[in-house]
Amino acid sequence: MMQNRKGFTLIELLAVIVILAIIALITTPTILNVMENSRRDAAKDKAYGTIKAVQLAYTQAQVSYEVNMPYTVDFSSKRDGASDGSTEKGFTYVEGQEVQASGEMPTAGQVLIDNDGQIYIKATESNYKSGLKFGNYYCYDLGANKNHEVACKR
Repeated sequence: MMQNRKGFTLIELLAVIVILAIIALITTPTILNVMENSRRDAAKDKAYGTIKAVQLAYTQAQVSYEVNMPYTVDFSSKRDGASDGSTEKGFTYVEGQEVQASGEMPTAGQVLIDNDGQIYIKATESNYKSGLKFGNYYCYDLGANKNHEVACKR
């Protein structure tokens, strides 16, 4: 008596599993790179947003009185009652003007306003851990020769 069986053999199932494993091995690093690049670009956008927020606070402070140059805005200190660029109860100030960014504010680092009024992150690639910190990423300024572009890395 002959039975009419329909289905897959063990060899066919193993071949499909091996093919799927190969596809997963090829695509996983690509997907992880895309995710890493997205996180790094988000940190860079946050750094530019912080620079713009410092620029706005600096401009508003200049309306009231002249801000002495160079001026450093410190995002890492948590001193109560300070209004000299450090933080007061979790907020950061430029001579009394609160720095308000639309996105996440840095948890560490400094922004410098130099004698020419240029505003940039006070860090270089060699000491990028003194730059602005957003989550696991530190952002630093590439310098005036690169129009103060920002780069971020872990």
